[in-house]
Amino acid sequence: MRQFRYPIRTLLLDDAKAVIGLIISAGPLFLDDLSRFWLYVFSILTVLFLVFAIRTAIRHTRVLELSEKGIRMRGFNARGFDWEALESVQLRYYSTRRDHERGWMSLKLKGGGSTVAVDSSIAGFEDIARQVADVARQREIELSPASWTNFDAMGIGRTA
Repeated sequence: MRQFRYPIRTLLLDDAKAVIGLIISAGPLFLDDLSRFWLYVFSILTVLFLVFAIRTAIRHTRVLELSEKGIRMRGFNARGFDWEALESVQLRYYSTRRDHERGWMSLKLKGGGSTVAVDSSIAGFEDIARQVADVARQREIELSPASWTNFDAMGIGRTA
């Protein structure tokens, strides 16, 4: 069994972003002369940064366990399933630029009534994607053309 975690450096950067965002968005809420419009704007921003902070805190506890038998996400809200229960695989690419030079990937697996999702910031993402693609091929799971295009971009083809 192999274990994968989100790198502490990435988590600490996300922690810093969340704290700075909360300070900037929540600070104006304490002003007396804030108009109703700006109150709503800063309240929504504060909630968004709070959700981001909670998500980042949860990632501190997450450990992905990958074995020949199945996949498990340990930590807060643990989940997982055996490979025999794998029903669907989606690998998506989200670009942060028009030229698609930067971005991240998200791998979402469903099976046995459970969903396991990881993004490409987790250490060993390529190894995880490679094993998932192997299992999907072995089990003849139908993947979307976009998912196969993304696997191809990682050097993981439709055939082993």
